[in-house]
Amino acid sequence: MGSKTDDLVEVLIVGAGPTGLTLACQLSRYGIAYRIIDKKMKPSVHSKALGIHARTLEIFESMGLVERFLCHGNKVRQIQVYINTKHKYSVNMGAINQDTQYPYVLMLSQSMTENILSDAIGQFGQKIERDVELENFTQDKDHVFATLVDDAGDQQICRARWIIACDGAHSAVRHGLNIPFHGAAYKEQFTLADVEIDWAKEPLKDFLIFLSGNGLLGIIPIKNNFYRLILMSAHHQKNDIHLDELQQQINQLVPMKLHIKNPQWFTSFRIHRRIVPTMRVGRAFLLGDAAHIHSPVGGQGMNLGIQDAYNLAWKLALNINHRLNQQLLSSYHDERYPVAKKILKMTNITSRGILFQNKWLRAMRNHIMPVFIKFPFVEKLLTQGISGISLRYRKSAIIDTSNQRLNFIKRSVRTGQRIQNLSLTYPANNQVIHLYRLMNNYYYSLLIFVEPKLDEVYKFDSFCKEVHKSYKHLIKTYLICSQSQIETAMKDKINLTFDAQAQMNRNYYNGKSHLYVIRPDGYISYHSIRPNLDHCLSYLRQITSGAHT
Repeated sequence: MGSKTDDLVEVLIVGAGPTGLTLACQLSRYGIAYRIIDKKMKPSVHSKALGIHARTLEIFESMGLVERFLCHGNKVRQIQVYINTKHKYSVNMGAINQDTQYPYVLMLSQSMTENILSDAIGQFGQKIERDVELENFTQDKDHVFATLVDDAGDQQICRARWIIACDGAHSAVRHGLNIPFHGAAYKEQFTLADVEIDWAKEPLKDFLIFLSGNGLLGIIPIKNNFYRLILMSAHHQKNDIHLDELQQQINQLVPMKLHIKNPQWFTSFRIHRRIVPTMRVGRAFLLGDAAHIHSPVGGQGMNLGIQDAYNLAWKLALNINHRLNQQLLSSYHDERYPVAKKILKMTNITSRGILFQNKWLRAMRNHIMPVFIKFPFVEKLLTQGISGISLRYRKSAIIDTSNQRLNFIKRSVRTGQRIQNLSLTYPANNQVIHLYRLMNNYYYSLLIFVEPKLDEVYKFDSFCKEVHKSYKHLIKTYLICSQSQIETAMKDKINLTFDAQAQMNRNYYNGKSHLYVIRPDGYISYHSIRPNLDHCLSYLRQITSGAHT
């Protein structure tokens, strides 16, 4: 067995599932030197996690990849819920169609998700080092020293500035840090199967949920008459349940006639709800299942990991390339830990609700929810939560809250929310562009919505030039205005973007001048109405403290 010490690399990513691959894609785009390793010899060919929610699709759009996902996936827009074999209510994912371009759940096998992300990494000339395992590591104030073992048993020491745990529930990085994984196992068992279904009538293309006193059965359309079956039982099941036994259970729960056959993947397992006490220790960060695991109800796991990676990637890039202060990196735990904790709590409540054994609690579940879901605001709140678009970072040192005004009567935009991906127009050529494509998700974006007064245009144009001069490698500036201001301003060679469809006006400025600072991940970090420009400059100095441009 030989050993050698490699040259310094900025980031070592341990684990090449969707979380690690998303992080690698982003670091490639930012020009960060990294290695990504995985102890498996080959990527998985099984479907595993299926549902890609709206917020994750928005992330893929900002990465320039969403069309590849949409090309291969199946859009599910309706959830049909049956209780004791009778249809009780529907949940329409289209309830969020005013909030996102993706008002559905995209069903796509995890193996295809990994293929798309791996191909994107390859286009940057990067590769995944497979059959390479992390044996142990140490860290000091400046570096991580990781011992890696390849398929031949040879050791190498990888010297990196940061190590990122994307290696799942049994994370070697987490074990190496000796971090507890607080939580417990569910006593119930899950069975997942990808099968072909012969329907007695025309195949159903919605997500079907069947609830009874014995548990839950979910039937999710994948593609080409293949479906994912999810069986969650309140009673003990064998670990090696067979297809004919699964068919018998389906017959008891499902009112329509169907026959399952040709299983492509079949597994039974017990699930856990666990979370680490911290998602950062020194130069090590924990992402995805390495930091938190929970019930698969709601299909949040893979989405949560991808969003962890997206949150961390730009912060690492700005720290590595521009030496922004440590406050930026500390915000990863401050922002993502409450999100993970909330989702763990909600999926646990939902799982417990599905399996109510008390007849009175079960009666409440069966009769109250069908009534409440008929209220549009309830359906919208539910779908916003499932899709991830309602997420707000409430407590973060890099988000300004000094200008917030609570308004419970009229909708108000608050810092910590994501900005919607609305349409804008370039006046020079009338090209329509979505806001996420306009903003580069490496830079902060300064968006100034100008009220219809020409003197306001000139004032804010001067401010944008001042910001560009001081922060041109960190912040991009955009003036957005109404049509009436375009012609005069263009004559003076002011670079404007036109809110042609008045979408931004309705949502973000309502005819008054507003200033927003948007982070590279699309979340609002500063907002001011009729802006105090000196206050904004003070905030920009705070978030760019220590920067080398």
